[in-house]
Amino acid sequence: MPSVTDAPIVIRLSDEERDSGSLSDHHLYDAVEAFFNDGFVVVENSVDLDKIDRLNQRMLKDTGKLLAGEGLSHYAWVLFRSSLEIRWAPALKPCTIYLTMTSV
Repeated sequence: MPSVTDAPIVIRLSDEERDSGSLSDHHLYDAVEAFFNDGFVVVENSVDLDKIDRLNQRMLKDTGKLLAGEGLSHYAWVLFRSSLEIRWAPALKPCTIYLTMTSV
């Protein structure tokens, strides 16, 4: 008897798909099927690592300000499972907003 897996479908984009912002027909079909079956889609290689690095640098900078008590208004301290976490709304600035995929 074949084993049943509960893992989601993972779609790995080519660099060309990522850079063009458009899925191939095959990947688009797989994404729709995954969403229908799982309720979400896991897409690997959908965001260029340079963009993630820039966002991480911005978040580290903002976290440093918050921890120094500079009190940025879009942040909140949240007690979660006995640990104190920082949660924030995304910084809506040109350096942190990217249009990575478009609908076909």
